[in-house]
Amino acid sequence: MATIAAYLGASGSYAAARDLHQRVVDARVPGAEDPDTLAARANLASFTGLAGDAAGARDQYAALLPLIERVQGAEHPDHAGSPRQPRRSHRVGGGCGRARDKFAALLQVRARVLGAEHPETLAARTDLAYWTGEAGDAAGPETRTRDCCSSWRGCWAPSTRRR
Repeated sequence: MATIAAYLGASGSYAAARDLHQRVVDARVPGAEDPDTLAARANLASFTGLAGDAAGARDQYAALLPLIERVQGAEHPDHAGSPRQPRRSHRVGGGCGRARDKFAALLQVRARVLGAEHPETLAARTDLAYWTGEAGDAAGPETRTRDCCSSWRGCWAPSTRRR
Protein backbone atom coordinates (compact mmCIF):
# COMPACT_ATOMS: atom_id res chain seq x y z
CA MET A 1 0.00 0.00 0.00
CA ALA A 2 2.82 2.41 0.83
CA THR A 3 4.25 2.03 -2.67
CA ILE A 4 0.89 2.77 -4.26
CA ALA A 5 0.50 5.78 -1.97
CA ALA A 6 3.93 7.02 -3.04
CA TYR A 7 2.97 6.73 -6.71
CA LEU A 8 -0.31 8.52 -6.07
CA GLY A 9 1.60 11.33 -4.38
CA ALA A 10 4.15 11.52 -7.18
CA SER A 11 1.32 11.84 -9.70
CA GLY A 12 -0.16 14.77 -7.77
CA SER A 13 -3.07 12.88 -6.18
CA TYR A 14 -2.19 14.18 -2.73
CA ALA A 15 -5.56 13.55 -1.07
CA ALA A 16 -5.65 9.95 -2.31
CA ALA A 17 -2.04 9.45 -1.18
CA ARG A 18 -2.88 10.93 2.22
CA ASP A 19 -5.88 8.62 2.61
CA LEU A 20 -3.85 5.56 1.64
CA HIS A 21 -1.03 6.55 3.99
CA GLN A 22 -3.62 6.80 6.77
CA ARG A 23 -4.59 3.18 6.02
CA VAL A 24 -0.91 2.20 6.16
CA VAL A 25 -0.52 3.89 9.56
CA ASP A 26 -3.71 2.27 10.88
CA ALA A 27 -2.57 -1.16 9.67
CA ARG A 28 0.89 -1.02 11.30
CA VAL A 29 1.22 -4.04 13.60
CA PRO A 30 4.75 -3.65 15.09
CA GLY A 31 3.78 -0.71 17.28
CA ALA A 32 3.71 3.05 17.51
CA GLU A 33 7.48 3.36 17.97
CA ASP A 34 8.54 0.98 15.20
CA PRO A 35 10.74 2.86 12.67
CA ASP A 36 8.51 1.80 9.77
CA THR A 37 5.44 3.08 11.62
CA LEU A 38 7.21 6.39 12.25
CA ALA A 39 8.12 6.61 8.56
CA ALA A 40 4.50 5.90 7.61
CA ARG A 41 3.32 8.64 9.96
CA ALA A 42 5.85 11.08 8.46
CA ASN A 43 4.53 10.26 4.98
CA LEU A 44 0.98 10.80 6.22
CA ALA A 45 1.91 14.21 7.62
CA SER A 46 3.64 15.17 4.39
CA PHE A 47 0.67 14.27 2.21
CA THR A 48 -1.74 15.88 4.66
CA GLY A 49 0.07 19.14 4.03
CA LEU A 50 0.33 18.62 0.30
CA ALA A 51 -3.40 17.88 0.18
CA GLY A 52 -4.03 21.36 1.59
CA ASP A 53 -4.22 20.90 5.35
CA ALA A 54 -1.11 22.78 6.51
CA ALA A 55 -2.28 23.04 10.12
CA GLY A 56 -3.03 19.31 10.24
CA ALA A 57 0.41 18.47 8.84
CA ARG A 58 2.10 20.79 11.32
CA ASP A 59 0.23 19.16 14.21
CA GLN A 60 1.07 15.66 12.95
CA TYR A 61 4.77 16.56 12.69
CA ALA A 62 4.69 18.20 16.12
CA ALA A 63 3.38 14.95 17.63
CA LEU A 64 5.73 12.76 15.57
CA LEU A 65 9.10 14.45 15.91
CA PRO A 66 9.53 13.83 19.68
CA LEU A 67 8.80 10.13 19.10
CA ILE A 68 11.35 9.92 16.30
CA GLU A 69 13.93 11.68 18.44
CA ARG A 70 13.27 9.35 21.39
CA VAL A 71 13.43 6.20 19.25
CA GLN A 72 16.36 7.12 17.01
CA GLY A 73 18.12 9.66 19.20
CA ALA A 74 18.85 13.30 18.56
CA GLU A 75 22.21 12.54 16.94
CA HIS A 76 21.02 9.81 14.55
CA PRO A 77 22.03 10.92 11.03
CA ASP A 78 18.67 9.89 9.61
CA HIS A 79 16.92 12.05 12.19
CA ALA A 80 18.94 14.89 13.72
CA GLY A 81 15.90 17.09 13.61
CA SER A 82 14.72 14.81 10.81
CA PRO A 83 16.27 15.45 7.43
CA ARG A 84 13.09 15.79 5.43
CA GLN A 85 10.73 16.96 8.14
CA PRO A 86 12.02 20.55 8.44
CA ARG A 87 11.61 20.94 4.70
CA ARG A 88 8.16 19.40 4.61
CA SER A 89 6.69 20.75 7.81
CA HIS A 90 7.84 24.31 7.27
CA ARG A 91 6.95 24.29 3.60
CA VAL A 92 3.37 23.43 4.46
CA GLY A 93 3.39 25.60 7.59
CA GLY A 94 5.05 28.58 5.94
CA GLY A 95 7.89 29.07 8.45
CA CYS A 96 10.94 29.60 6.21
CA GLY A 97 13.02 31.04 9.04
CA ARG A 98 12.30 28.02 11.22
CA ALA A 99 13.21 25.64 8.38
CA ARG A 100 16.48 27.54 7.90
CA ASP A 101 17.25 27.23 11.62
CA LYS A 102 16.41 23.50 11.64
CA PHE A 103 18.73 22.88 8.69
CA ALA A 104 21.49 24.89 10.36
CA ALA A 105 21.19 22.59 13.39
CA LEU A 106 20.95 19.50 11.16
CA LEU A 107 24.09 20.54 9.30
CA GLN A 108 26.09 20.76 12.53
CA VAL A 109 24.98 17.28 13.64
CA ARG A 110 25.58 15.69 10.25
CA ALA A 111 29.03 17.26 9.95
CA ARG A 112 29.96 15.95 13.39
CA VAL A 113 28.45 12.46 12.95
CA LEU A 114 29.03 11.77 9.25
CA GLY A 115 31.81 14.20 8.36
CA ALA A 116 31.85 17.48 6.47
CA GLU A 117 32.25 15.87 3.04
CA HIS A 118 29.59 13.17 3.39
CA PRO A 119 26.84 13.42 0.72
CA GLU A 120 24.07 13.71 3.32
CA THR A 121 25.95 16.53 5.06
CA LEU A 122 26.32 18.27 1.72
CA ALA A 123 22.60 17.77 1.03
CA ALA A 124 21.84 19.49 4.35
CA ARG A 125 24.12 22.36 3.28
CA THR A 126 22.18 22.67 0.03
CA ASP A 127 18.86 22.69 1.92
CA LEU A 128 20.23 25.32 4.32
CA ALA A 129 21.22 27.49 1.37
CA TYR A 130 17.74 27.16 -0.13
CA TRP A 131 15.89 28.00 3.10
CA THR A 132 18.27 30.87 3.83
CA GLY A 133 17.15 32.41 0.55
CA GLU A 134 13.49 31.65 1.23
CA ALA A 135 13.83 33.38 4.61
CA GLY A 136 14.93 36.59 2.87
CA ASP A 137 18.74 36.47 2.70
CA ALA A 138 19.37 36.81 -1.02
CA ALA A 139 23.19 36.72 -0.77
CA GLY A 140 23.45 33.77 1.63
CA PRO A 141 22.34 31.00 -0.73
CA GLU A 142 24.85 31.89 -3.44
CA THR A 143 27.77 31.72 -1.02
CA ARG A 144 26.56 28.53 0.65
CA THR A 145 25.79 26.84 -2.69
CA ARG A 146 29.21 27.78 -4.11
CA ASP A 147 30.90 26.32 -1.02
CA CYS A 148 28.78 23.19 -1.27
CA CYS A 149 29.44 22.68 -4.98
CA SER A 150 33.20 22.69 -4.46
CA SER A 151 32.75 19.96 -1.84
CA TRP A 152 30.48 17.77 -4.00
CA ARG A 153 33.33 16.98 -6.39
CA GLY A 154 35.12 14.84 -3.83
CA CYS A 155 32.18 13.55 -1.84
CA TRP A 156 32.12 10.08 -3.37
CA ALA A 157 35.47 9.11 -1.92
CA PRO A 158 35.60 5.49 -0.67
CA SER A 159 35.29 6.62 2.96
CA THR A 160 31.86 8.22 2.33
CA ARG A 161 30.26 5.54 0.17
CA ARG A 162 27.59 3.47 1.84
CA ARG A 163 28.37 -0.19 1.97
